[in-house]
Amino acid sequence: MQKLRLLSASLLLAAVALLLPAPTRADDAPAILAKHFAYVGWRIEGTPYRSLVEAMKIVSKHGKIRYAGEIRRLGLAYRLDLRSAKYGVENSSGFTGSIAWQSDANGFTTPMIGASGRLLIDRDIIFNEAYATLPASLRPSAKIGGRSYPVVRISPNHLPPFDLAFDPTTGALVRAVIDPEGNESESIKIDAYSEALPGKRVISTYHYAGSTTRYEFSEFRPNVPVTPVQVEPPAQTATWTYANPKPFPVKITQHRIFVNARINGVKGRFILDSGAAGIFISRSFAKKAKLETIGHGEAMGVSGSTRITVMRAKSLEIGGNTLSDVIASSGRSAGLGADGLIGFPVLADTIATVDFANGTLQLQDPSTVTPHTIPGVHTVIDLADETPQVPMKIDGRIDVNAFLDTGDPYQVLIPRSMVLDDNLTMLVDNTLTGYFASHLVVGGVGGGYQIGDCGHVDSIALGRIIYQNPTTCETTSFIGYRALVGLDFLRHFKRIIFDYPQSRMIFVPKV
Repeated sequence: MQKLRLLSASLLLAAVALLLPAPTRADDAPAILAKHFAYVGWRIEGTPYRSLVEAMKIVSKHGKIRYAGEIRRLGLAYRLDLRSAKYGVENSSGFTGSIAWQSDANGFTTPMIGASGRLLIDRDIIFNEAYATLPASLRPSAKIGGRSYPVVRISPNHLPPFDLAFDPTTGALVRAVIDPEGNESESIKIDAYSEALPGKRVISTYHYAGSTTRYEFSEFRPNVPVTPVQVEPPAQTATWTYANPKPFPVKITQHRIFVNARINGVKGRFILDSGAAGIFISRSFAKKAKLETIGHGEAMGVSGSTRITVMRAKSLEIGGNTLSDVIASSGRSAGLGADGLIGFPVLADTIATVDFANGTLQLQDPSTVTPHTIPGVHTVIDLADETPQVPMKIDGRIDVNAFLDTGDPYQVLIPRSMVLDDNLTMLVDNTLTGYFASHLVVGGVGGGYQIGDCGHVDSIALGRIIYQNPTTCETTSFIGYRALVGLDFLRHFKRIIFDYPQSRMIFVPKV
Protein backbone atom coordinates (compact mmCIF):
# COMPACT_ATOMS: atom_id res chain seq x y z
CA MET A 1 0.00 0.00 0.00
CA GLN A 2 1.30 3.41 -0.93
CA LYS A 3 2.45 5.25 2.20
CA LEU A 4 1.60 8.90 2.59
CA ARG A 5 4.36 10.57 4.54
CA LEU A 6 4.21 13.89 6.38
CA LEU A 7 6.38 16.90 5.81
CA SER A 8 7.50 18.49 9.06
CA ALA A 9 5.75 21.74 9.92
CA SER A 10 8.83 23.82 9.12
CA LEU A 11 9.51 22.04 5.85
CA LEU A 12 5.83 22.33 4.97
CA LEU A 13 5.77 26.10 5.30
CA ALA A 14 9.00 26.38 3.36
CA ALA A 15 7.63 24.14 0.60
CA VAL A 16 4.41 26.14 0.39
CA ALA A 17 6.38 29.39 0.20
CA LEU A 18 8.55 28.10 -2.65
CA LEU A 19 5.47 27.24 -4.71
CA LEU A 20 3.99 30.71 -4.41
CA PRO A 21 4.56 33.50 -6.89
CA ALA A 22 5.54 36.88 -5.53
CA PRO A 23 2.51 38.40 -3.76
CA THR A 24 0.58 40.98 -5.70
CA ARG A 25 -2.11 43.20 -4.21
CA ALA A 26 -4.85 45.25 -5.83
CA ASP A 27 -6.96 48.15 -4.59
CA ASP A 28 -7.69 47.86 -0.85
CA ALA A 29 -7.61 44.06 -0.57
CA PRO A 30 -4.65 44.27 1.86
CA ALA A 31 -6.65 46.54 4.18
CA ILE A 32 -9.62 44.15 4.19
CA LEU A 33 -7.34 41.21 4.97
CA ALA A 34 -5.53 43.18 7.68
CA LYS A 35 -8.86 43.85 9.39
CA HIS A 36 -9.74 40.17 9.22
CA PHE A 37 -6.43 38.99 10.70
CA ALA A 38 -6.79 41.59 13.46
CA TYR A 39 -10.22 40.10 14.22
CA VAL A 40 -9.02 36.49 14.43
CA GLY A 41 -5.80 37.56 16.17
CA TRP A 42 -3.43 35.26 14.31
CA ARG A 43 -2.27 33.86 10.99
CA ILE A 44 -0.29 30.73 10.20
CA GLU A 45 3.04 32.53 9.57
CA GLY A 46 3.13 33.67 13.21
CA THR A 47 0.72 31.11 14.61
CA PRO A 48 0.25 30.82 18.37
CA TYR A 49 -0.61 27.18 17.74
CA ARG A 50 2.21 24.70 17.36
CA SER A 51 -0.66 22.20 17.26
CA LEU A 52 -4.41 22.31 17.75
CA VAL A 53 -6.74 19.45 18.67
CA GLU A 54 -10.51 19.97 18.39
CA ALA A 55 -13.65 17.91 18.79
CA MET A 56 -15.86 17.89 15.69
CA LYS A 57 -19.52 17.06 15.15
CA ILE A 58 -21.65 16.95 12.02
CA VAL A 59 -25.21 17.79 13.03
CA SER A 60 -28.52 17.56 11.14
CA LYS A 61 -31.00 20.46 10.94
CA HIS A 62 -32.91 18.85 13.82
CA GLY A 63 -29.80 18.87 16.02
CA LYS A 64 -29.17 15.14 15.70
CA ILE A 65 -25.48 14.16 15.66
CA ARG A 66 -24.65 12.28 12.46
CA TYR A 67 -20.88 12.02 12.97
CA ALA A 68 -18.58 12.86 15.88
CA GLY A 69 -14.84 12.73 16.20
CA GLU A 70 -11.57 14.62 16.51
CA ILE A 71 -9.29 16.64 14.29
CA ARG A 72 -5.57 17.01 15.00
CA ARG A 73 -3.69 19.85 13.28
CA LEU A 74 0.06 20.32 12.95
CA GLY A 75 0.65 23.36 10.75
CA LEU A 76 -1.29 22.78 7.54
CA ALA A 77 -1.13 19.03 8.06
CA TYR A 78 -4.09 17.42 9.80
CA ARG A 79 -6.04 14.23 10.33
CA LEU A 80 -9.79 14.10 10.92
CA ASP A 81 -11.35 10.95 12.40
CA LEU A 82 -15.15 10.77 12.36
CA ARG A 83 -17.32 8.02 13.78
CA SER A 84 -20.77 7.52 12.30
CA ALA A 85 -23.59 7.67 14.85
CA LYS A 86 -25.63 5.35 12.59
CA TYR A 87 -23.03 2.88 11.40
CA GLY A 88 -20.73 2.81 14.40
CA VAL A 89 -17.70 2.77 12.07
CA GLU A 90 -14.94 5.31 11.60
CA ASN A 91 -13.63 7.08 8.51
CA SER A 92 -10.66 9.40 8.27
CA SER A 93 -9.35 12.10 5.96
CA GLY A 94 -6.52 14.58 6.02
CA PHE A 95 -3.62 16.38 4.42
CA THR A 96 0.00 15.37 4.89
CA GLY A 97 1.37 18.73 3.78
CA SER A 98 1.82 17.44 0.25
CA ILE A 99 -1.00 14.91 -0.35
CA ALA A 100 -4.69 14.99 0.50
CA TRP A 101 -6.01 11.55 1.48
CA GLN A 102 -9.06 9.63 2.67
CA SER A 103 -9.36 6.32 4.51
CA ASP A 104 -12.40 4.04 4.73
CA ALA A 105 -13.65 2.03 7.70
CA ASN A 106 -11.19 -0.77 6.85
CA GLY A 107 -8.18 1.57 6.89
CA PHE A 108 -7.75 1.44 3.12
CA THR A 109 -6.12 4.78 2.31
CA THR A 110 -6.06 6.41 -1.10
CA PRO A 111 -4.78 9.85 -2.17
CA MET A 112 -7.26 12.52 -3.27
CA ILE A 113 -5.60 13.84 -6.40
CA GLY A 114 -8.47 15.29 -8.43
CA ALA A 115 -10.85 18.18 -7.87
CA SER A 116 -11.82 16.85 -4.43
CA GLY A 117 -8.21 16.99 -3.27
CA ARG A 118 -7.73 20.55 -4.53
CA LEU A 119 -10.91 21.67 -2.78
CA LEU A 120 -9.75 20.02 0.45
CA ILE A 121 -6.39 21.83 0.37
CA ASP A 122 -8.11 25.17 -0.28
CA ARG A 123 -10.41 24.56 2.70
CA ASP A 124 -7.36 23.77 4.82
CA ILE A 125 -5.72 27.06 3.79
CA ILE A 126 -8.88 29.00 4.69
CA PHE A 127 -9.45 27.35 8.08
CA ASN A 128 -5.77 27.68 9.02
CA GLU A 129 -5.61 31.41 8.19
CA ALA A 130 -2.84 30.57 5.71
CA TYR A 131 -3.57 33.06 2.92
CA ALA A 132 -2.02 36.29 4.22
CA THR A 133 0.93 36.08 1.79
CA LEU A 134 -0.98 34.70 -1.21
CA PRO A 135 -1.87 36.87 -4.22
CA ALA A 136 -5.05 38.82 -3.42
CA SER A 137 -7.33 41.13 -5.42
CA LEU A 138 -10.55 42.98 -4.77
CA ARG A 139 -13.72 41.54 -6.32
CA PRO A 140 -17.22 43.00 -6.65
CA SER A 141 -19.11 43.07 -3.35
CA ALA A 142 -21.48 40.18 -2.61
CA LYS A 143 -25.07 40.44 -1.42
CA ILE A 144 -25.63 37.97 1.43
CA GLY A 145 -28.92 38.11 3.29
CA GLY A 146 -29.68 41.50 1.79
CA ARG A 147 -26.42 43.04 3.03
CA SER A 148 -23.35 43.96 1.00
CA TYR A 149 -19.98 42.44 1.93
CA PRO A 150 -16.53 43.21 0.46
CA VAL A 151 -14.96 40.26 -1.36
CA VAL A 152 -11.27 39.43 -1.77
CA ARG A 153 -10.10 36.80 -4.24
CA ILE A 154 -7.15 34.67 -3.13
CA SER A 155 -5.22 32.94 -5.93
CA PRO A 156 -2.89 30.16 -4.71
CA ASN A 157 -0.46 28.73 -7.23
CA HIS A 158 -1.59 25.34 -8.71
CA LEU A 159 -4.89 25.45 -6.77
CA PRO A 160 -8.34 26.90 -7.51
CA PRO A 161 -8.86 30.51 -6.45
CA PHE A 162 -11.33 31.29 -3.69
CA ASP A 163 -13.45 34.35 -2.95
CA LEU A 164 -13.72 35.47 0.67
CA ALA A 165 -16.55 37.75 1.82
CA PHE A 166 -15.83 39.64 5.06
CA ASP A 167 -17.99 41.50 7.56
CA PRO A 168 -17.03 45.15 6.94
CA THR A 169 -17.63 46.03 10.59
CA THR A 170 -15.74 43.25 12.40
CA GLY A 171 -13.52 41.69 9.72
CA ALA A 172 -14.95 38.22 10.37
CA LEU A 173 -15.09 35.84 7.39
CA VAL A 174 -18.73 35.40 6.37
CA ARG A 175 -18.52 33.23 3.26
CA ALA A 176 -15.89 31.39 1.23
CA VAL A 177 -16.53 30.32 -2.37
CA ILE A 178 -13.89 27.94 -3.68
CA ASP A 179 -13.30 27.74 -7.44
CA PRO A 180 -16.09 30.27 -8.11
CA GLU A 181 -15.99 29.91 -11.93
CA GLY A 182 -15.24 26.16 -11.94
CA ASN A 183 -17.39 23.07 -12.39
CA GLU A 184 -16.63 21.93 -8.83
CA SER A 185 -17.37 25.25 -7.10
CA GLU A 186 -18.43 25.06 -3.44
CA SER A 187 -19.75 27.76 -1.13
CA ILE A 188 -19.10 27.64 2.63
CA LYS A 189 -21.06 29.86 5.05
CA ILE A 190 -19.21 30.68 8.27
CA ASP A 191 -21.74 30.65 11.12
CA ALA A 192 -19.57 31.27 14.21
CA TYR A 193 -16.08 31.77 15.63
CA SER A 194 -14.75 30.66 19.03
CA GLU A 195 -11.63 31.48 21.00
CA ALA A 196 -9.02 28.72 21.14
CA LEU A 197 -6.74 31.01 23.17
CA PRO A 198 -7.54 34.45 24.63
CA GLY A 199 -7.99 36.80 21.66
CA LYS A 200 -7.27 34.02 19.14
CA ARG A 201 -10.40 33.08 17.19
CA VAL A 202 -10.94 30.03 14.97
CA ILE A 203 -13.91 29.02 12.82
CA SER A 204 -16.17 26.90 15.01
CA THR A 205 -19.37 26.42 12.97
CA TYR A 206 -20.02 26.36 9.24
CA HIS A 207 -22.29 24.86 6.62
CA TYR A 208 -22.35 24.46 2.84
CA ALA A 209 -24.72 26.56 0.74
CA GLY A 210 -28.04 24.79 0.22
CA SER A 211 -27.42 22.34 3.08
CA THR A 212 -28.94 22.30 6.56
CA THR A 213 -26.14 20.13 7.95
CA ARG A 214 -23.84 21.97 10.38
CA TYR A 215 -20.16 21.30 11.05
CA GLU A 216 -19.21 22.21 14.62
CA PHE A 217 -15.79 22.44 16.35
CA SER A 218 -15.41 22.59 20.13
CA GLU A 219 -13.16 21.54 23.06
CA PHE A 220 -10.14 23.38 21.66
CA ARG A 221 -6.77 22.18 22.95
CA PRO A 222 -3.96 24.34 21.56
CA ASN A 223 -0.30 23.35 21.79
CA VAL A 224 -0.87 19.83 23.11
CA PRO A 225 1.75 17.29 22.00
CA VAL A 226 0.98 16.13 18.44
CA THR A 227 3.59 14.12 16.53
CA PRO A 228 3.79 13.76 12.73
CA VAL A 229 2.64 10.15 13.05
CA GLN A 230 -0.62 11.31 14.65
CA VAL A 231 -1.60 13.25 11.55
CA GLU A 232 -0.77 10.43 9.14
CA PRO A 233 -3.43 7.98 7.86
CA PRO A 234 -4.66 5.26 10.25
CA ALA A 235 -3.42 1.70 10.20
CA GLN A 236 -5.13 -0.71 7.83
CA THR A 237 -7.38 -3.21 9.64
CA ALA A 238 -8.53 -5.46 6.76
CA THR A 239 -5.68 -7.51 5.27
CA TRP A 240 -5.08 -9.68 2.21
CA THR A 241 -3.50 -13.11 2.13
CA TYR A 242 -2.43 -13.83 -1.44
CA ALA A 243 -2.33 -17.51 -2.30
CA ASN A 244 -3.13 -17.39 -6.02
CA PRO A 245 -1.51 -14.73 -8.22
CA LYS A 246 -2.89 -16.32 -11.42
CA PRO A 247 -6.09 -15.42 -13.32
CA PHE A 248 -9.22 -17.36 -12.41
CA PRO A 249 -12.54 -17.67 -14.30
CA VAL A 250 -15.41 -15.22 -13.83
CA LYS A 251 -18.64 -14.92 -15.79
CA ILE A 252 -18.81 -11.83 -17.97
CA THR A 253 -22.17 -11.15 -19.57
CA GLN A 254 -23.32 -8.19 -21.62
CA HIS A 255 -24.44 -6.46 -18.44
CA ARG A 256 -22.49 -7.88 -15.48
CA ILE A 257 -19.22 -9.30 -14.20
CA PHE A 258 -20.13 -12.18 -11.85
CA VAL A 259 -17.54 -13.44 -9.36
CA ASN A 260 -17.79 -16.51 -7.15
CA ALA A 261 -16.61 -15.85 -3.60
CA ARG A 262 -16.85 -17.32 -0.12
CA ILE A 263 -17.74 -15.11 2.82
CA ASN A 264 -17.07 -16.76 6.17
CA GLY A 265 -16.74 -19.97 4.16
CA VAL A 266 -20.18 -19.71 2.54
CA LYS A 267 -20.16 -19.71 -1.25
CA GLY A 268 -22.06 -17.03 -3.19
CA ARG A 269 -22.17 -15.19 -6.49
CA PHE A 270 -21.40 -11.46 -6.50
CA ILE A 271 -21.25 -8.60 -8.98
CA LEU A 272 -17.86 -6.91 -9.35
CA ASP A 273 -18.93 -3.27 -9.00
CA SER A 274 -16.31 -0.52 -9.23
CA GLY A 275 -19.13 1.95 -8.62
CA ALA A 276 -19.73 0.58 -5.10
CA ALA A 277 -17.92 2.25 -2.21
CA GLY A 278 -18.29 -0.90 -0.11
CA ILE A 279 -19.31 -4.56 -0.05
CA PHE A 280 -23.08 -5.06 -0.13
CA ILE A 281 -24.61 -8.45 0.74
CA SER A 282 -28.21 -9.60 0.59
CA ARG A 283 -29.91 -10.12 3.94
CA SER A 284 -30.51 -13.80 3.25
CA PHE A 285 -26.84 -14.41 2.43
CA ALA A 286 -25.64 -12.38 5.44
CA LYS A 287 -27.81 -14.54 7.67
CA LYS A 288 -26.46 -17.72 6.08
CA ALA A 289 -22.83 -16.52 6.45
CA LYS A 290 -23.43 -15.44 10.09
CA LEU A 291 -21.88 -12.01 9.77
CA GLU A 292 -21.32 -9.95 12.92
CA THR A 293 -23.60 -6.91 13.18
CA ILE A 294 -21.85 -3.59 13.94
CA GLY A 295 -24.54 -0.99 13.39
CA HIS A 296 -27.36 0.25 11.18
CA GLY A 297 -27.70 3.04 8.66
CA GLU A 298 -28.79 4.12 5.21
CA ALA A 299 -27.11 3.64 1.85
CA MET A 300 -27.60 6.05 -1.04
CA GLY A 301 -27.70 5.04 -4.68
CA VAL A 302 -28.69 6.32 -8.11
CA SER A 303 -32.39 5.78 -7.49
CA GLY A 304 -32.71 6.55 -3.78
CA SER A 305 -31.79 5.06 -0.42
CA THR A 306 -32.33 1.89 1.53
CA ARG A 307 -31.95 0.79 5.13
CA ILE A 308 -28.81 -1.28 5.73
CA THR A 309 -27.12 -3.24 8.48
CA VAL A 310 -23.36 -2.74 8.85
CA MET A 311 -21.54 -6.02 9.45
CA ARG A 312 -18.08 -7.51 9.76
CA ALA A 313 -16.91 -10.57 7.82
CA LYS A 314 -14.10 -12.70 9.20
CA SER A 315 -13.06 -13.69 5.68
CA LEU A 316 -13.87 -13.03 2.03
CA GLU A 317 -12.13 -15.51 -0.28
CA ILE A 318 -11.90 -14.82 -4.03
CA GLY A 319 -9.96 -17.03 -6.43
CA GLY A 320 -7.87 -18.48 -3.63
CA ASN A 321 -7.00 -15.08 -2.13
CA THR A 322 -8.47 -14.04 1.22
CA LEU A 323 -9.42 -10.62 2.57
CA SER A 324 -9.76 -10.88 6.35
CA ASP A 325 -11.67 -8.80 8.91
CA VAL A 326 -13.51 -6.64 6.38
CA ILE A 327 -16.57 -4.43 6.95
CA ALA A 328 -19.61 -4.96 4.71
CA SER A 329 -23.31 -4.08 4.75
CA SER A 330 -26.53 -5.93 4.03
CA GLY A 331 -30.03 -4.93 2.97
CA ARG A 332 -32.64 -5.42 0.29
CA SER A 333 -31.20 -6.83 -2.92
CA ALA A 334 -34.18 -6.92 -5.29
CA GLY A 335 -33.18 -7.11 -8.95
CA LEU A 336 -29.48 -7.82 -8.45
CA GLY A 337 -29.54 -11.40 -9.68
CA ALA A 338 -26.69 -12.12 -7.27
CA ASP A 339 -25.91 -12.41 -3.56
CA GLY A 340 -24.44 -8.92 -3.47
CA LEU A 341 -21.91 -6.43 -4.80
CA ILE A 342 -18.18 -6.24 -4.15
CA GLY A 343 -16.52 -2.85 -4.66
CA PHE A 344 -13.88 -0.58 -3.15
CA PRO A 345 -12.69 -2.71 -0.19
CA VAL A 346 -11.82 -5.57 -2.57
CA LEU A 347 -10.08 -3.31 -5.09
CA ALA A 348 -8.43 -0.86 -2.68
CA ASP A 349 -5.21 -2.69 -1.82
CA THR A 350 -4.69 -5.03 -4.74
CA ILE A 351 -3.91 -5.01 -8.45
CA ALA A 352 -7.09 -6.34 -10.08
CA THR A 353 -7.12 -7.27 -13.77
CA VAL A 354 -10.38 -7.97 -15.58
CA ASP A 355 -9.65 -9.84 -18.81
CA PHE A 356 -12.68 -9.48 -21.05
CA ALA A 357 -11.09 -11.49 -23.85
CA ASN A 358 -10.55 -14.58 -21.68
CA GLY A 359 -13.25 -14.14 -19.05
CA THR A 360 -10.92 -14.01 -16.04
CA LEU A 361 -10.11 -11.93 -12.97
CA GLN A 362 -6.65 -11.68 -11.42
CA LEU A 363 -5.83 -10.34 -7.94
CA GLN A 364 -2.17 -9.60 -7.17
CA ASP A 365 -0.15 -8.27 -4.28
CA PRO A 366 0.84 -4.68 -5.23
CA SER A 367 4.35 -5.24 -3.86
CA THR A 368 4.97 -7.95 -6.50
CA VAL A 369 3.68 -6.09 -9.58
CA THR A 370 5.06 -3.22 -11.66
CA PRO A 371 1.93 -1.91 -13.41
CA HIS A 372 3.74 1.06 -14.96
CA THR A 373 5.43 -1.40 -17.35
CA ILE A 374 2.11 -2.75 -18.68
CA PRO A 375 1.38 -1.54 -22.24
CA GLY A 376 -1.90 0.33 -22.52
CA VAL A 377 -3.55 3.65 -21.78
CA HIS A 378 -2.62 4.67 -18.22
CA THR A 379 -5.15 6.99 -16.60
CA VAL A 380 -4.96 8.73 -13.22
CA ILE A 381 -8.19 8.28 -11.23
CA ASP A 382 -9.68 10.17 -8.31
CA LEU A 383 -10.85 7.86 -5.51
CA ALA A 384 -12.17 10.52 -3.13
CA ASP A 385 -15.63 8.88 -3.17
CA GLU A 386 -14.07 5.38 -3.17
CA THR A 387 -15.16 4.96 -6.79
CA PRO A 388 -12.91 5.76 -9.77
CA GLN A 389 -13.51 9.17 -11.33
CA VAL A 390 -11.79 10.50 -14.44
CA PRO A 391 -12.12 13.68 -16.52
CA MET A 392 -14.14 13.02 -19.67
CA LYS A 393 -15.62 15.22 -22.37
CA ILE A 394 -19.15 14.95 -23.79
CA ASP A 395 -19.68 15.84 -27.45
CA GLY A 396 -16.17 17.29 -27.56
CA ARG A 397 -17.12 20.38 -25.52
CA ILE A 398 -18.59 19.63 -22.06
CA ASP A 399 -16.04 18.65 -19.39
CA VAL A 400 -17.34 16.24 -16.74
CA ASN A 401 -15.98 14.11 -13.92
CA ALA A 402 -17.14 10.61 -14.79
CA PHE A 403 -17.52 7.57 -12.52
CA LEU A 404 -16.29 4.35 -14.17
CA ASP A 405 -18.82 1.78 -12.99
CA THR A 406 -18.58 -1.92 -13.85
CA GLY A 407 -21.85 -2.41 -11.96
CA ASP A 408 -23.81 -0.21 -14.38
CA PRO A 409 -25.06 -2.49 -17.19
CA TYR A 410 -24.78 -0.29 -20.23
CA GLN A 411 -26.02 3.30 -20.27
CA VAL A 412 -24.23 6.57 -19.64
CA LEU A 413 -25.97 8.62 -16.92
CA ILE A 414 -25.82 12.41 -16.89
CA PRO A 415 -27.53 15.07 -14.74
CA ARG A 416 -30.80 16.39 -16.15
CA SER A 417 -29.51 19.91 -15.42
CA MET A 418 -26.69 19.42 -17.94
CA VAL A 419 -29.15 18.89 -20.78
CA LEU A 420 -30.95 22.13 -19.90
CA ASP A 421 -28.00 24.35 -18.95
CA ASP A 422 -25.54 23.34 -21.68
CA ASN A 423 -27.93 22.85 -24.60
CA LEU A 424 -26.88 19.23 -24.86
CA THR A 425 -28.54 17.55 -27.81
CA MET A 426 -29.82 14.13 -26.79
CA LEU A 427 -32.42 12.74 -29.18
CA VAL A 428 -35.26 11.09 -27.27
CA ASP A 429 -37.86 9.09 -29.22
CA ASN A 430 -41.27 9.99 -27.79
CA THR A 431 -43.28 8.30 -30.51
CA LEU A 432 -45.68 5.53 -29.55
CA THR A 433 -43.40 2.85 -30.96
CA GLY A 434 -40.16 4.28 -29.58
CA TYR A 435 -41.28 5.50 -26.16
CA PHE A 436 -40.31 2.42 -24.13
CA ALA A 437 -36.88 2.20 -25.75
CA SER A 438 -36.26 5.85 -24.87
CA HIS A 439 -37.50 5.72 -21.27
CA LEU A 440 -35.46 3.08 -19.51
CA VAL A 441 -35.67 1.92 -15.91
CA VAL A 442 -32.52 2.98 -14.07
CA GLY A 443 -32.11 0.67 -11.08
CA GLY A 444 -30.23 1.35 -7.89
CA VAL A 445 -29.51 0.29 -4.35
CA GLY A 446 -32.25 -1.56 -2.51
CA GLY A 447 -34.25 -2.30 -5.64
CA GLY A 448 -35.37 1.30 -6.22
CA TYR A 449 -35.53 2.74 -9.72
CA GLN A 450 -36.02 5.84 -11.84
CA ILE A 451 -37.53 6.07 -15.30
CA GLY A 452 -35.29 8.48 -17.16
CA ASP A 453 -35.40 10.08 -20.61
CA CYS A 454 -32.85 8.23 -22.72
CA GLY A 455 -31.32 8.96 -26.09
CA HIS A 456 -27.85 9.24 -27.56
CA VAL A 457 -25.10 11.83 -27.30
CA ASP A 458 -22.57 12.05 -30.09
CA SER A 459 -19.63 10.95 -27.96
CA ILE A 460 -18.02 10.81 -24.55
CA ALA A 461 -14.23 10.77 -24.55
CA LEU A 462 -11.54 9.71 -22.09
CA GLY A 463 -8.54 11.50 -23.54
CA ARG A 464 -8.05 9.98 -26.98
CA ILE A 465 -10.43 7.10 -26.24
CA ILE A 466 -13.77 8.02 -27.80
CA TYR A 467 -17.05 6.25 -26.98
CA GLN A 468 -19.29 6.95 -29.97
CA ASN A 469 -23.09 7.35 -29.86
CA PRO A 470 -23.62 5.79 -26.41
CA THR A 471 -27.09 5.24 -24.96
CA THR A 472 -27.44 8.09 -22.47
CA CYS A 473 -30.06 8.65 -19.77
CA GLU A 474 -30.88 11.68 -17.64
CA THR A 475 -30.96 11.34 -13.86
CA THR A 476 -31.78 13.65 -10.98
CA SER A 477 -29.34 11.78 -8.72
CA PHE A 478 -26.35 13.76 -10.05
CA ILE A 479 -25.79 17.50 -9.93
CA GLY A 480 -23.14 19.64 -11.54
CA TYR A 481 -20.81 18.30 -14.17
CA ARG A 482 -20.75 14.60 -13.39
CA ALA A 483 -21.50 11.48 -15.37
CA LEU A 484 -21.52 7.72 -14.92
CA VAL A 485 -20.02 5.47 -17.59
CA GLY A 486 -20.79 1.79 -17.34
CA LEU A 487 -19.78 -1.64 -18.49
CA ASP A 488 -20.67 -1.14 -22.14
CA PHE A 489 -17.74 1.27 -22.44
CA LEU A 490 -15.32 -0.77 -20.33
CA ARG A 491 -15.99 -4.15 -21.98
CA HIS A 492 -14.76 -2.85 -25.33
CA PHE A 493 -11.20 -3.24 -24.04
CA LYS A 494 -9.21 -6.44 -24.00
CA ARG A 495 -8.30 -5.89 -20.34
CA ILE A 496 -8.67 -3.23 -17.69
CA ILE A 497 -6.37 -3.09 -14.67
CA PHE A 498 -7.47 -1.44 -11.43
CA ASP A 499 -4.36 -0.12 -9.66
CA TYR A 500 -5.98 1.70 -6.74
CA PRO A 501 -2.78 1.81 -4.62
CA GLN A 502 -1.33 4.17 -7.26
CA SER A 503 -4.67 5.83 -8.12
CA ARG A 504 -4.52 4.50 -11.64
CA MET A 505 -6.43 2.42 -14.20
CA ILE A 506 -4.86 0.88 -17.27
CA PHE A 507 -6.90 0.23 -20.42
CA VAL A 508 -5.48 -2.41 -22.76
CA PRO A 509 -7.12 -2.12 -26.17
CA LYS A 510 -8.05 -5.01 -28.39
CA VAL A 511 -5.51 -5.61 -31.14
